[in-house]
Amino acid sequence: MYKKRILQDYVELYDFHKGLDKEEKAKEQNKKIIEQRKAEYRKREGEGSELLVNTFGCFVGLSGKGITVKRQGKVIHQKPLGALSHITMEQIIRRQANEMAAYIGEDRQP
Repeated sequence: MYKKRILQDYVELYDFHKGLDKEEKAKEQNKKIIEQRKAEYRKREGEGSELLVNTFGCFVGLSGKGITVKRQGKVIHQKPLGALSHITMEQIIRRQANEMAAYIGEDRQP
């Protein structure tokens, strides 16, 4: 009887510690999942670093919030300047494109 009770206590103690290990593993696994998702979101954010303007009549300019694209006076796209790596403008007045390229070039040079 006494041996059975001691054995049962050991089994309960083992199960208790094993349960704590499971909780720690679950926490570590959750942290890994969160880091993977954050990396995925950063990757998605980086993919949107190009701006293509190919609609006639659009105005591309600088505002307090970065680059703004307007059509008929309404803002259709707005992106912070630091978030853009390439701006491609098709069918836009060449002077405006040159001024924009010069401004961005000044900002990007070391």
